[in-house]
Amino acid sequence: MPKLFSRMKKGISPLIAAVLLIAFTMTIAAILATWAQTFGEEQLGEAGEEGRMAIDCPRIRLNIERASYNDDDGKIDNVILWNRAPEELSDIRFVVYDDDGPVIFDDVYYRDNDDEVFIDSGSFARLEAETEDSIDEESIERLEVHVQPQQCPDVQPIDRCIGVDNEGNFLC
Repeated sequence: MPKLFSRMKKGISPLIAAVLLIAFTMTIAAILATWAQTFGEEQLGEAGEEGRMAIDCPRIRLNIERASYNDDDGKIDNVILWNRAPEELSDIRFVVYDDDGPVIFDDVYYRDNDDEVFIDSGSFARLEAETEDSIDEESIERLEVHVQPQQCPDVQPIDRCIGVDNEGNFLC
């Protein structure tokens, strides 16, 4: 019996231990590689979208050629915008900053009709805008044009005018 007991005291062979250790390490490596690939693809997808925006968004170019503020009816009128971007622009709004902060003019329309505003590439548009808020013409600091296209939600403002002259015309 003593011989039998001494055989049972032996451990596994070093070769089998090395094989098991390598197999365990390879399994852990495969799990980590799969996770890293999935994580990397997700991050690359988000970064790719942000990179596309960074390339496309600076191409939005809209210039204010002329604009005036009518204190009697609280409208921005006679706004002439020139779309220098390579594509049509819409979702245009005006923001006037006065002593009390920003006043947003979301209701922007063509001067001649109430159609939805789309300015073709290379085209001019004559626009007007209204707001419910009252603005003191003396306290106006600047007018900004904001465009919020779907692909560039954070690109603003596109152009601005500083102050108003004695006749209510923005200084663009």
